[in-house]
Amino acid sequence: RRTKVVIFILASFVAFTKIVPLVRAQPPAQVNVVAIGLSPLEAPTNASFVPASAFTMEAWIYPTSNTPYAWIMGMDGDSSLTYALLMNSDGTKPLFLTSMGNVGGDSISPLFQWTHLAAVYGGGTIQLFVNGQLSASGTTSGFPLAKVTVPFSIGFAFKSDGSPDFYAFPGYAQDLSYWSVARTQLQI
Repeated sequence: RRTKVVIFILASFVAFTKIVPLVRAQPPAQVNVVAIGLSPLEAPTNASFVPASAFTMEAWIYPTSNTPYAWIMGMDGDSSLTYALLMNSDGTKPLFLTSMGNVGGDSISPLFQWTHLAAVYGGGTIQLFVNGQLSASGTTSGFPLAKVTVPFSIGFAFKSDGSPDFYAFPGYAQDLSYWSVARTQLQI
């Protein structure tokens, strides 16, 4: 059974427990985008975002500044990171971090330009795709140590007590999605 949880960023989105007024913007030739760092979203704490065997996170991002460890999406942990798609230590390249393994992209995500990111976990591998091309990969065993008490969040990381962690993503995002399967390069 394959399940897809798509995260549509709309002001009327009711599946999130923490509704924050959305800041809408229109970067060049784009509509229906949101400044995710200014209007972070937090999913309900339930098993939907706790990986059973594999998962994929995808997003179109439009960074407006280089912020170290800027959170795009994922599930933070109370004592250690569960899994996350975020920017690196100087805010120029994407990272896919999990409690079971990490990979960093070698492709720069340029400022004021749309970049597609996909983080894939499953089958003993962890992969990061940038604009449809494999940017980094590694091997792993086991699954991220996710807790149902920690929310899946977009734009800013939250711990189970609601306190913030990491830095907010500076810029816009569109078409964010979480899949409960490891998508292939052709599907991305």
